[in-house]
Amino acid sequence: MTNIFCPRCQMRFGTTMTVGEINCPYCGFRFNVVEPEGRGERRTTIERACGLSKGDVSLSARTVNISRSGICVTLAGPAPIAENDRVRVTVKDFDLDTYASVVWVRAVDRGTRNAGLSFG
Repeated sequence: MTNIFCPRCQMRFGTTMTVGEINCPYCGFRFNVVEPEGRGERRTTIERACGLSKGDVSLSARTVNISRSGICVTLAGPAPIAENDRVRVTVKDFDLDTYASVVWVRAVDRGTRNAGLSFG
């Protein structure tokens, strides 16, 4: 049995699934479960609209995956954030509004960047 958490309601529950789509038994939210990639945390692959803000700058982004300790987002256009920046992360679908540290920023292709953010 593996314990995972729901990215929407944040409730932890047990399952025998390690990969695939699953419904949260608490809120019914459907999401993908993926194996941890050596990070120590199970990541859930899910795409949702989100917002990042740093000072007076607000950015629109999309989630790529999320875990209890962080989130990966995709940004279109130049990303005015850099490693070690502190940003506010808002994902309305998850009732998430918190601060995170930028761990890395990488170009995916021309005009698109991914950023790894650590909560806390």
